[in-house]
Amino acid sequence: MAILPSNKRDLIEALSEHPGVRVGFVTGRSLTDIWKLVRLENVIYIANHGLQIRAGKLSWIHPRAKRTAHLLSAVGQNLKEVLGQANGVEIEDKVLTVSIHYRNMRNWPVARLKESIKKLLQPHQRELKLSVGKKVIEIRPNIHWDKGLGVQKIVKMLKYTKPPLKIFLGDDVTDEDVFRVLKKDGIGIRVGRSLKTEARYYLRNPKEVFEFLKLMGKSLSN
Repeated sequence: MAILPSNKRDLIEALSEHPGVRVGFVTGRSLTDIWKLVRLENVIYIANHGLQIRAGKLSWIHPRAKRTAHLLSAVGQNLKEVLGQANGVEIEDKVLTVSIHYRNMRNWPVARLKESIKKLLQPHQRELKLSVGKKVIEIRPNIHWDKGLGVQKIVKMLKYTKPPLKIFLGDDVTDEDVFRVLKKDGIGIRVGRSLKTEARYYLRNPKEVFEFLKLMGKSLSN
């Protein structure tokens, strides 16, 4: 049920139009889904945990992820049958990945859900793998790739003449992959305090995130 209020969207758009700034969204959502939520042309979209990127006229999909799309679609259909009695579970086919959302699950224990998914994936262990987020289980191509590598990929694609300062804010388990790659040459900001994070800094909630972005916008205007 994520939304981007118009005033917050205006703030992000203003930042994206500054000549010294590139704004990007790094997400586990599909490219189609994040575009529907944001609808800003002048920003970078790193979707499906880094497997798909769009930045203006630049676009990229991980080649090995393309090859597993058909298999993932079939697995998604099988999951709907296997988990049909798990009330409140939502299965989302994102073409390059499949997400099983269980935030609203009521009649099954989480352990049973995970065991059912693992059993279904056993014949496809070479092609597919599982990862866990906030109330979501992700099925992805079994390749060494994540949000952090997606960020590194877009930096190469944009061909900067000087290395940019990368600032990343995130609150999910999968965002730790970005915090990890930014330890040497960037700034990681965890949204919500956590002792188990690779980020160096934190903000307490989304409200503070937008206060931070406002301050950044003001400093860039001075």
